[in-house]
Amino acid sequence: HPRCHLHEARWRGADDGCLQTGAAERRGHHQDREWRVEIEPQRHQRRRLAEGGLRSLRKTFQGENRNAALANSHSIGTTHALIYIMISPIQEYLNQLHSRFASVMDGHVADYIPELAKADPHLFGICIATRDGHVYEVGDTRQPFTIQSMSKALVYGLALEDRGEEHVLSRIGVEPSGEAFNAISLKAGTGTPFNPMINAGAIATSGQVLKKDGRSRIDRVLEYLSGFAGRELQINNTVFESESQTGHRNRAIGWLLRTFGILDEDPDESLETYFKQCSVEVTCRDLALMAATL
Repeated sequence: HPRCHLHEARWRGADDGCLQTGAAERRGHHQDREWRVEIEPQRHQRRRLAEGGLRSLRKTFQGENRNAALANSHSIGTTHALIYIMISPIQEYLNQLHSRFASVMDGHVADYIPELAKADPHLFGICIATRDGHVYEVGDTRQPFTIQSMSKALVYGLALEDRGEEHVLSRIGVEPSGEAFNAISLKAGTGTPFNPMINAGAIATSGQVLKKDGRSRIDRVLEYLSGFAGRELQINNTVFESESQTGHRNRAIGWLLRTFGILDEDPDESLETYFKQCSVEVTCRDLALMAATL
């Protein structure tokens, strides 16, 4: 195959063979490439390899580069095996995209929250997670950052689970607003936000999440988001404080929602929930897994 790279390695036995593969996996924590490695013994060595426990050795691992993987497969003994290393075409395409666009520095980092303005604009990663469990990634995909407005769709799902579609639609519409995400804008007459993706709709959505079993709204939101990511997520309190201290427009929106009865109580807790959900820290890889789970 044109994308297969054939390398002959010598294996002393099962323990040494596994040890070498393990070393390759440990060195290969960076996510630039994905390889499928198969041990195919030469015919005259099949019995010996079977006795050594290598006949079922099949590993999938990620490495910093092709040479790093091959460096861990040098001749180390007397038993021969052939190692086929295949680079996924998806991974190759992501690598090409990353190389093509990594130097692009158009635009500027978000600064509507002061703490966000400190983000490094050179960080760039791409990650794809498939429904059947494959993950392809390149670049700075493990760099944490706050989820911000990407939390809106997921929290809307939690509100639907808690309250049901009929109730949620009575409080939050599903129409395009045609205005900026942070516009102070509600439907005439009803006071409902146009949709859950603008700030007014997102704050209303946070207010529809129920407090259950002694857990606050934000506790349940954090648990819900963590379930999609497959790991325990945390709130970046520095970003939360920055957002809370400068969120005057969002507070105005909150009180308008209370005036129209969209929120059933004073908006302080709903606003704090919203600020904190936006401050949940994720990585590019987390978001890919969350989207695949959703």
